[in-house]
Amino acid sequence: MDDQSPASSTWLRDRIVDASQDVASHVERQKLTTLAATAINEDMCLRSQELIEQCGDLADLIRSVTHEIHLLEAPPGYDVSHSEPCWPHRTLVSVPDRHDEVGALRFAEGVIHEAMHLALTLLENDRLLVRSQADMMTSPWREEPRPIGGVLHGLFVFSCLFAAFRRMAGAIDTAATHHVSSRLRDIAGEVGSINLTALSSGLTPFGCTLARQWSEACR
Repeated sequence: MDDQSPASSTWLRDRIVDASQDVASHVERQKLTTLAATAINEDMCLRSQELIEQCGDLADLIRSVTHEIHLLEAPPGYDVSHSEPCWPHRTLVSVPDRHDEVGALRFAEGVIHEAMHLALTLLENDRLLVRSQADMMTSPWREEPRPIGGVLHGLFVFSCLFAAFRRMAGAIDTAATHHVSSRLRDIAGEVGSINLTALSSGLTPFGCTLARQWSEACR
């Protein structure tokens, strides 16, 4: 059930909770290490929330689909995040190694990234987008061929991130403008490299329409 309650002033921090032993053990088998909910810097987390709230309806969608966030460990300078269809309202996001504006942007990106995976999975429960999960194609985000459904997920997630960074760009300090410009440039290049003809060959008509719209949104 979607969360329709009014957003609290600390809604993002409120969703960060310790992972259960079962969840921690499950992701550990995928070489992911969970951290205590207290591992997040409180000021940075609040700043991430403020940045997400610049994204309008996207922020509402994030609050709706994301009920629990578990923290992950990541090497310095890197970010990791994770979600699974079997957990329709749970995501895992790494704690950045810096607590400034760029750190807040990086944490916000992880939260948005995994929330959009959850949102598309919920849509797929109602509408058929991919005709065959067995079809594979080149992905800009993986070195090896990926299922068409996975590439479609990537296209949706990064089109949402592109829109989010454009909205957040108007609310950041000067020191973080390079980070946002770099992410916009990278995402546009990655999305632009997707072979839409190959992708559309494995999608339903509705899926093709969405893929075209998401691709055009990153130009």
